[in-house]
Amino acid sequence: MMKKLCGLTLLLVLVGASPALAQLPGIGIDLTAYGGVFVPLNDIVEDEVIGTGKHESALAVGGRLTLGLPGPLGVEGAFNYVLSDVEEEGAGTESAHVWAVSGRAVFEFGLPAAPLTFFVNGGIAYIDRGGDAYEDVEDKSNVGGVAGVGVKVGLPGLLAIRLDVEDYIYSAKPTIAGLEPADSKLQNDIVVSAGLVFSIGP
Repeated sequence: MMKKLCGLTLLLVLVGASPALAQLPGIGIDLTAYGGVFVPLNDIVEDEVIGTGKHESALAVGGRLTLGLPGPLGVEGAFNYVLSDVEEEGAGTESAHVWAVSGRAVFEFGLPAAPLTFFVNGGIAYIDRGGDAYEDVEDKSNVGGVAGVGVKVGLPGLLAIRLDVEDYIYSAKPTIAGLEPADSKLQNDIVVSAGLVFSIGP
């Protein structure tokens, strides 16, 4: 519960502070709504007793709030949600979902006289899972890292298109009630997305 509150607090702080920050000289705000593809690269659990389970690739949706500071640096809060079933070896699939909140530092750089902005980002993420597949599972949330790269293409007015590739990296160790905990498994959850950006400020 404490990890979940910390993750939600991180996003709420950024959202709550954005109106005041937008009034400061040199501060810009980007609001992005996006959709994309969630591609998990690793089994969520692999154990002789519990068995093997892996999330399936699925549609991802979410939003980002990016605060551009004077110069090339900025900070960003993001929310990502995926309806991704779990495929269990020999037992078919069960419904599940994965959601994450994250806070990141952003470094941007552009091309002279071109409406393109490239960026890299990285920070801390809170990842949580739920649904039928996790009904009897304890310790199904994790804190890890996230890193990404992307490009923003400016459109007429205050709009832009943003393309991202990001990797949520963390160690998962789901525990089923009454059974010994499975070994920790390193996770790489890739999200490839495209979003529409609405910009405020410089």
